[in-house]
Amino acid sequence: MRFGQEVQTLPRQAELTPTAQPRIIDVVAGILHADDGTVLLQRRPAGREHAGFWEFPGGKREPGEAAFAALARELAEELAITVLAAEPFERLTHDYPQRTVRLDFWRVQRWSGQPEPREGQQLGWFAPDALPGDDLLPANHPIAKRLAAAHAQGPSRDSAGT
Repeated sequence: MRFGQEVQTLPRQAELTPTAQPRIIDVVAGILHADDGTVLLQRRPAGREHAGFWEFPGGKREPGEAAFAALARELAEELAITVLAAEPFERLTHDYPQRTVRLDFWRVQRWSGQPEPREGQQLGWFAPDALPGDDLLPANHPIAKRLAAAHAQGPSRDSAGT
């Protein structure tokens, strides 16, 4: 090679193969209603993926872990509460550019303890028809819409308090 000669590089191996399928992550999330009908959300802290977005509390399900067990574990870790009763609310899948998330939303009917942020997140109680819209994590939008619609129709199973 001579000085000033242009060098061509070959693409890396990853660029030679078709785009890999995004990872699939199983997640559980809890819908907690206060006695006044408001719903608990948490804001993702700085330094985490999707920082600043609000979401229903929860997290990743471990391989082989039952959904209810994952929900109880995640809410204990994140909110310092013990889930006493919960029922499946809705299951959905959301595709983000970097991964696909399969979400199991649960309506937490009863819990002990007072929710408190244990992982640097901010907590907020919102009326179902006043959830943070554009500041809500996109995978949570269908649940927010369902809660708002139920709230507009009056008390029901979807919007009943604990």
